[in-house]
Amino acid sequence: MRLEELKIILANKGLDSLFLYGRDGVKEYNIEYFADAYPLSACKLVITNNSSTLFVPDLEFQRMKKISKITVRTFDKRKLSGKVGFNGNYLSVNELKRIKKDNPRANFVDISDEIVKLRSVKSSEEISRIKEACKITDKILADLSKKIKACKTEKDVENFILEKTKELCLEPAFPPIVAAGSNAANPHHTPTNTRLKGWCIIDMGVKYKGYCSDITRTWFFGKPTNKNLNIYDEVLEAQKLGIKMAAGKSAAKNIDITIRKKLGKESSHFIHSTGHSVGREVHDPGISISSKSKTVLKEGMIVTIEPGLYWNGMGGLRIEDTVLVTKSGGKPLTNFTKELLVYE
Repeated sequence: MRLEELKIILANKGLDSLFLYGRDGVKEYNIEYFADAYPLSACKLVITNNSSTLFVPDLEFQRMKKISKITVRTFDKRKLSGKVGFNGNYLSVNELKRIKKDNPRANFVDISDEIVKLRSVKSSEEISRIKEACKITDKILADLSKKIKACKTEKDVENFILEKTKELCLEPAFPPIVAAGSNAANPHHTPTNTRLKGWCIIDMGVKYKGYCSDITRTWFFGKPTNKNLNIYDEVLEAQKLGIKMAAGKSAAKNIDITIRKKLGKESSHFIHSTGHSVGREVHDPGISISSKSKTVLKEGMIVTIEPGLYWNGMGGLRIEDTVLVTKSGGKPLTNFTKELLVYE
């Protein structure tokens, strides 16, 4: 993705190449991004103004040759030289020391900030893939809503989501969050055998061709009180306002600040930021929609808008969509109903 723009960055900074290094079992998502190949680990990527080469282990060579859009070779012993860019956000100090020792003729320059900026605005192909991931996520949630009465516990819901994802030969963008009753007070709760009761937060996403979706819906199990219904409407109206504000040239921090003002006295129970970037990673680097954010949104960015309220020992609720930043405001890419679904 965006190889030509990357090469312009290399030229402007006087760099001879970009070197990205992946360790076994831990993804360097920038390799997947620039090679447009998925999944990858324990690979190396070298990009110059004239060439792009993905170096892979012998056992990965045939597979990667079929799916990569750039040259694929097995590891060799050629050394780097000249002025070489690298991703300082990924390499450990010891790894960088070893790479420098192995390549004494190279002068390494950290260009992680430039890489983050490049990835933050999505290409038309990236947007298309994320839209498809969101469409699939909507379908899984719709199927779940029809079969929910067969689910008795958080784990039942989690298993339904994972099985549906597997049936589609996809993988989850992250482990699903299913939090019912008092567990819903924890935004990152891990599903247990807790029975479905009261508020139930369902936060999920899938990966489609290497790109993520992210959606949260909150349903109610039992009979909600008028207070429950009113507080849900307040969070929904705050979320809709945040989406409307997600326009190009808008300051991300203003979205967060405005949502908290909209929530009024309940805002003290909003204990996380309003959103984050979505792309190759479900939390793509570089964009935070929070009161301290310095990000100015640009058309083509994809972010989440996800206000939530949490009460210790009592539960909580959250509503989240994956949203495309456009000139006139945010366009939700996840579109499963936000009407409060109640299962008595």
